Amino acid sequence: MMILEMTPRSLAFLGTLLAALPAGARDSGGLPREGIDLLRLIDVEKDAVAGTWAFEGKTLVSPSVQFGRLAVPYVVPEEYDLRIVAERRGAGNSLSVGLSRGGRQFLAIFDGVESEPRTGLDLVDGKPFYDNATTYRGGVTFSEVRPTTVVIAVRQKRVLVLVDGRTVVDWKADPARLSLWAGWFMHRQDTLFLGAWTSPQRIRRMELFPVRGRGKPLR
Repeated sequence: MMILEMTPRSLAFLGTLLAALPAGARDSGGLPREGIDLLRLIDVEKDAVAGTWAFEGKTLVSPSVQFGRLAVPYVVPEEYDLRIVAERRGAGNSLSVGLSRGGRQFLAIFDGVESEPRTGLDLVDGKPFYDNATTYRGGVTFSEVRPTTVVIAVRQKRVLVLVDGRTVVDWKADPARLSLWAGWFMHRQDTLFLGAWTSPQRIRRMELFPVRGRGKPLR
């Protein structure tokens, strides 16, 4: 029998992945751990960059615009896991999550291209999410029927994206190959952000789990 040594880092990552699965699929222990509640840090009046963002109770609702952007006022650590629970509010286009690694921002775009949904990282080698090495073809079930859980693991030379426990992106390469399309420009490159593209999204939860290094809130 092989015995695997579980380091604090691997335990943290495993805990986030287990938390992304439906409750019935988790181990009875569940490896509970608390993440940083990023939604609680957001002030839509101060953090909206483009479009009108709003809270309905504790749920963040995105606008129906192109290049809608909302800064998340938290400087990310060197490596981290991000968990988002969201649902689409109407027919339309993508949920976009702005990520940062080593001071470089890039996007994870889910169900972009309305006529033929695709998911992927944007940009990779200057190529968009729908036509690069990370492209996942087919919808990832963002809908009004039920919330979808996304887990994104950002590592030194790897980005892993799971949707409802299913791997849709597992990209191992130099982060210097990642960049951000000019239309998504943000004033800071060391923080996360949320992006909207014509379809309102309801973000119920957004939590960050530090894995290596320390992050910090901006206020």
